[in-house]
Amino acid sequence: MKIINLTPHSLNVWNEKTQKFTSFESDGSVRLNHTNEPIGEIDGIPLYSTKVTSRNKLPPVLEGVVYIVSAVVRSAFKERDDFWQPGRLIRDENKDVIGCIGLSQ
Repeated sequence: MKIINLTPHSLNVWNEKTQKFTSFESDGSVRLNHTNEPIGEIDGIPLYSTKVTSRNKLPPVLEGVVYIVSAVVRSAFKERDDFWQPGRLIRDENKDVIGCIGLSQ
């Protein structure tokens, strides 16, 4: 299985087998566009339907390949079972993110 990191930064994922982090450098990123369409109002407060689309071309679905994407991208494209987001974050003593535990859908 090949893992491709499509977040805009490198990612350290805790590897249970080796008891070390496995690092994945960024191979580009999936960016999103949002459009808001007015659908009505409640007591003068406008209501909108938000549509999310990819700003750039989504990667192809490939046999044996999974993509690490942000939680926002994963949420926008739930139909893509090859999109995974970083799992639970791991922080250091200064509360800075140093990696994650696994990948999640």
